[in-house]
Amino acid sequence: MNASIADFIPNLLQGAILTIVIAASSWVIATGLGFVFALIQRSRFVLVRGVNDFITTCLRGLPQLVMVYLVYFGLGQLGFDLSPFLAAVIALGVTEASFTAEIFRSGFATVGPRRVEAAQSLGLSGRQIVASIELPILMRFATAPLLNSFVGLVKLSTLASAIGVGELLYQGRIIITRTYQIVEVSLLLIALYLIFTVPITRSVTWIEGRMRSRIA
Repeated sequence: MNASIADFIPNLLQGAILTIVIAASSWVIATGLGFVFALIQRSRFVLVRGVNDFITTCLRGLPQLVMVYLVYFGLGQLGFDLSPFLAAVIALGVTEASFTAEIFRSGFATVGPRRVEAAQSLGLSGRQIVASIELPILMRFATAPLLNSFVGLVKLSTLASAIGVGELLYQGRIIITRTYQIVEVSLLLIALYLIFTVPITRSVTWIEGRMRSRIA
């Protein structure tokens, strides 16, 4: 009996869940590491800023698929036995961090020196200024770009299939080999990815509209 797409619905649901988990986990790494990169870039030491800028520039210029291979196979040869899932999450998260660092850097720039100088005149320490003055303003301006970053990671999660992670695209390929329904499966995958990404994209548009109205 020929297999149908309906027979593989559980596989698709499993792949869809794994796609979101990969994207969310990578996003957490990208957000945290990107914030660290942005903070380091504010160092008073030229050498530290230079090294940080060199690292982020290299990461931005490196194809994500190459990074996935490098983390999985490269670290494996060095004795780090990472699972395909963990390797994909680390690779995508670290690479995306170079882009979120620019989001945070731009956010810090919106704070302006006057607010910082006013806080310093009140006797606030550097950490207090970041926590109470800069961070709230930063997150207000960075929320929409960071959500866009998550959408990008949902799409980039397809690269995890290259090292055998059973995310949505991987499951779709299996279904195609079993059913030979290439067009139908492809349309179904498109629909599922749009279900993930369109609501977030619309939220970004709404947030950006609110920000423009506040600035105006």
